[in-house]
Amino acid sequence: MTVTIRAFTTGWMTTDRAGLHFDHCGGNALAGDVPVLVQREEWHAAHGGDPNAGYLEVDYDTGQEVQLLDGEHDVFGDGSVVCIPTPGHTAGHQSLRVRTDQRELLLTGDACYFGETFDTGLMPVFANDLERQSQSLELLRTMAAGGSHLIFGHDADQFPDDEVVAL
Repeated sequence: MTVTIRAFTTGWMTTDRAGLHFDHCGGNALAGDVPVLVQREEWHAAHGGDPNAGYLEVDYDTGQEVQLLDGEHDVFGDGSVVCIPTPGHTAGHQSLRVRTDQRELLLTGDACYFGETFDTGLMPVFANDLERQSQSLELLRTMAAGGSHLIFGHDADQFPDDEVVAL
């Protein structure tokens, strides 16, 4: 799922999650002309030509303006939504920190698939760079220790189907 925090009211979209992998940016074309924020390293990896890397140009290169980022990026300039580089799963993966009046959320995407990954440090077998992914997991742990509420990228147990959760 591509996270579109305030995308249609402010005119910005960020692909966080697994960066430009098909399972996280496949809906980009539905966002119209909303600009896409992506780490430069991810954009270059997607254009690297490796057919087994999980990038499908039809999903990520959908005609929107692309803003290439080099590190943390404050989307609205007020600290409410910040792209946080968490490379490893992909070369330029980024997570998304969202601050509300009530709390700080961190959408981990594929930097941390499950709560179990967070607890044990056991990583999926597929990663662009396992060492960088481990470093990103440590960053997420630091942010959680500082009060961020983590939303894991693929943890169905975090939000049961029969439960409506207000974040």
